[in-house]
Formats: sequence, C-alpha cells, structure tokens
Amino acid sequence: MSKSKKVLSVLLASAVLLGGASAYASSHPEKQAAFEQAAISAGQAVQTATGKVAGKATEVDFKFKNGSSYYKVDVLRDNQGNAEKHEVVVDAKTGEVLADNIETQSHKKDKASAEAKVSLEQAIDIAMQKTGGKVNAADLEAKKGALRYEVESIKDGKKYKTVVDAASGEVISSGVDY
Repeated sequence: MSKSKKVLSVLLASAVLLGGASAYASSHPEKQAAFEQAAISAGQAVQTATGKVAGKATEVDFKFKNGSSYYKVDVLRDNQGNAEKHEVVVDAKTGEVLADNIETQSHKKDKASAEAKVSLEQAIDIAMQKTGGKVNAADLEAKKGALRYEVESIKDGKKYKTVVDAASGEVISSGVDY
C-alpha cells in the first residue's frame, strides 16, 4: 500500500471513530440531558437499593421514560435457601425507592454472583477512576468461565466501556465504546 493510501486510511478511520464517539449524545439528547442532571449517581442508587433489600447488587441501569429518570438495580437475596431477585427502582433526582419487584427463580448469574469478591459498587468506583466519567450502567457477566463487570460511563458526550475483573478488581479493558 502506498504511503498516501495509508495516510488516507488512517484519516478515514479516525473520522469514523470520532464521529461514533459522540453518537450516543446526539442520538439520545433527552436521555443524555436527564442523565447529566441526575442528582443521584449509579453508586448511590446501588447503596439505596441494598439498604432497602439486604443482598448483593448485580446490575444497575439508568433509565429515562416519559420524562422520568431512574435507576433499575438488581439485588440478589437469599431467602431461606431460595434466591430472590429484587428489581429496585430508585428515583435519579431524589434517591427515593419507587418500587421493589421480586422474582423467585434461580438464574446462572444469581449463583455466579455469590463468587464475586468485588462488589458492584467497587466496580463502579474503579470504572469512574479509570474514565473520569459518570456511570450510567453496570452489569455482572460470566464470560469464558470468569466473572467480570461491564461498566458504561459517559464523559464529554462520549460513551466508555470498562471491564473489571470481579475477583481481583483489575481493569481488563477500558475505552470509548463505539
């Protein structure tokens, strides 16, 4: 490949990547504005949810529907040997618990979460330190036999994805999510 074609390829790839980085903000302007105005962080929503339901948080997700912004937090609780999954809804403006819905069925993720040594809150803190962004979603995943948290954060209109090892707290990967 000639030098000019290489330069052109690099420039074209850069333009595509930079355009994609701001795509999140431009494709969801109302949700982005609501997220930026949220008084409660994802970590605070997790604290509130686990204060309401004694258990282990496995997922948090910022939602914006019909003008309302809130976090959905999944909390697992052992109820006399039966796994209960609580979906706790926390208002993103006030921190008030809006709902606590219970599922009493066993999931692979529910069983695997007991093995995680790093909490969801700790994974959120690690990702925030890595990206400097505000976390809008985090989830415990079992991939290739290993538990890890996938944490999404927003900074300067760009969406970042940070993967944190659930056993050690080590950052596996982090970068702009296109």
